[in-house]
Amino acid sequence: VTKFPNHEEESVNIAKKYLKNELDEETLAEVLALIKYHDTPLIRENDESLLDSFIENFGHIFVSKLLKVQRADMSTHDPKYYNSIIKPKLDIVDTTFQNKKAKSLKIN
Repeated sequence: VTKFPNHEEESVNIAKKYLKNELDEETLAEVLALIKYHDTPLIRENDESLLDSFIENFGHIFVSKLLKVQRADMSTHDPKYYNSIIKPKLDIVDTTFQNKKAKSLKIN
């Protein structure tokens, strides 16, 4: 899959330019973070530490939104590739996230 180099950073700059006068600071910050991290794999080779870090730093609500943005973005790929390669990986991340969320609710 070909990507533009630094496209996340460039997308953040473009979004900031157009949205800075349209959104409150908190919403703008969240939108820009979703754009920045939309291609960040949250689990790598069964290593959940990045997912844990995102939950700790951004919270469950943000990570839930990020997973939806990632799924929407990735669903634009060729359907065969998406269904055979990408979707199963996203499903694993989503299930892992839901399990972590459920555990944290039980603890709290």
